Amino acid sequence: MFDLENSIPDYDYISMPSSQAHTYGNVTAFITEYLKRLFPSNYFKTVNIASTIAYRHFNIFDNTNKEFIKKNKPMLIVRPRLDLNNDDTFLSKTYLTTHMSDNFHTRDAGNLQPFIKDPVKGIHMDYLMNRIKMNFDVTIIVESQMEQFNRALYFKNMLRQDVPFFINTALESNVPKTIMDLVAKVAEIDINNTKDFIDYLNGVSIYPITYKLRNSSGTDEFFRYYPTQIDAVVTNLSIDDGSKKGFVDDVYSISFTIETEFTTAGLYFLFASEPSVFEKVSFETDVNLTYEDASTVKPTYTLVDLFTQETPPGWVMYSSPFYKVETFNGPDELDFTPLLNKSLQKTLAYQKEKGLPYDMAVRVFVYKDNEQLSEQLDQYSVDYENFILTTKVINTTSTYRMVIYVNMLYINTLVSDLLDFEEEK
Repeated sequence: MFDLENSIPDYDYISMPSSQAHTYGNVTAFITEYLKRLFPSNYFKTVNIASTIAYRHFNIFDNTNKEFIKKNKPMLIVRPRLDLNNDDTFLSKTYLTTHMSDNFHTRDAGNLQPFIKDPVKGIHMDYLMNRIKMNFDVTIIVESQMEQFNRALYFKNMLRQDVPFFINTALESNVPKTIMDLVAKVAEIDINNTKDFIDYLNGVSIYPITYKLRNSSGTDEFFRYYPTQIDAVVTNLSIDDGSKKGFVDDVYSISFTIETEFTTAGLYFLFASEPSVFEKVSFETDVNLTYEDASTVKPTYTLVDLFTQETPPGWVMYSSPFYKVETFNGPDELDFTPLLNKSLQKTLAYQKEKGLPYDMAVRVFVYKDNEQLSEQLDQYSVDYENFILTTKVINTTSTYRMVIYVNMLYINTLVSDLLDFEEEK
């Protein structure tokens, strides 16, 4: 901790790194879904986000399971690569994206971006913006040479080649758990009381705060949701000569690279007017990496229009956590009790007692990556009595998001009527 003196008077601070593993997985999931949407719906039978295999290293002859390859074409293989040489990125060597000093005791706080501010509790949080370069080596494997020609030409016409373009999207930046633990203690809110804590954060934050719904093996994780542009360019589009199985040609590939640039947070800084607040939490356990299983890149898809979707009059978005399924075979059950405050739980209990439909007060939608699942088609179900979400369409590599809407007009009218009834009694 350092006294910020004249740069931010009478404030001390701590800084902790954001998990880049989550950010890389976030962008990887988006690029993969972006590529899938360029082709006809459900065109790819196999989608593989590889951690060690690039297309130039992918030798189809080394795979002994030829039947697997035959049955699962067309295949989309994506391998992310990091490029640490960011000297040529947009706004490189400026205060906006580059750390110009090592410590804030030099009175250089000008390159931090605002995030959270609570003057009542005497805390605020900023972040250091980074500009990241990330490349994706992509292989599309098809079954015939004519399909290879057709799809390569189709892709060339669908997406400009060797010319930069922008893709509008939204990303989620992992906020270090230790900092969030400290914020909860300073705000005097139990961090396990998820709904109240998220409501508090969204009341003092410039950006929406999202949450990963904790499963049996996970931990609480909170994220800064931010709209952004990905600067992209497609290069090195090529096709191969194909390979043979016996005397029959059956494996043809299309290869290309997508180079991207985007902004993210490198460090989060929590400032406090009272240095004693930093004694409220231990920093010994997760100072370096705070994201669960940070040693691997796990694709995490963020809905682009999560906070801009229109709702019917009286309805508002109540919560929008994402989660991962824990089973390969399904169905997967998830307890969403932490998301419901006492008032909403009592409202659902009233609906049950009076035999009224739950969807008069609450509606739950589930997304698998960017695909909205259907409760009517039995792709998921909601137990409103025990607060259990059952996901029946299982893919352990996908990101699932539970979006809860509540009818505030109905609930407020219900509460008013019940109060009037109690007074009449």
